[in-house]
Amino acid sequence: MKYFLLTCLSVFILASCSTDKEPFIYENKYEKLSPEEYLKTYTTPEIMFHYMEVNENSKTADGLLIDNKGRVFQYSNQSIDIEPESLVASISTLVRLLTHSVKTDKTVDVAQLVENYKMTRKVDVNLLDTSVSTQDKDFYFSGYDVAYDAEGNETCSAVGVSSNVYVQKIFKSTNFINKSSYASKIVKWMATMLDKSDA
Repeated sequence: MKYFLLTCLSVFILASCSTDKEPFIYENKYEKLSPEEYLKTYTTPEIMFHYMEVNENSKTADGLLIDNKGRVFQYSNQSIDIEPESLVASISTLVRLLTHSVKTDKTVDVAQLVENYKMTRKVDVNLLDTSVSTQDKDFYFSGYDVAYDAEGNETCSAVGVSSNVYVQKIFKSTNFINKSSYASKIVKWMATMLDKSDA
């Protein structure tokens, strides 16, 4: 699937950015928190990780979503309302996927969940190698993050689009690989957790 790759950051959201939780400012500020304390203290995206396979012929997708409670949801044969490489997706898209998803018996250990989410924050979206073509099918390993401004305050308009957005970081797809060492580690973890051999 060939989509125009935007150079801005990308994102998803399930709810408004307004929150009572303390915004992320400095990385060392949360390092002493346990994984459970971290999730209670800081705002995190409701959906943290996403694996998607696209059927180009039928224009449908199958996928797996990992939420911020470590639950894994599966959807299949859903119409494609997003451009996986565009880096922006609306709230309605993710809501629809969740509505048509089934909770699986897989769960993610909270320590692993937080560890990989912290690495997601460090992935540089500019380190994409677009010279690769890894599989015949179209697949995408992605992660999501809340948007923050330069001062570290949570904001809904960091990418200059509508308010309902999360930052999306594509770690690996059919057409490119993010060369960040963090992205590589996350892909291997996701592939193992979700029983995928694309990594």
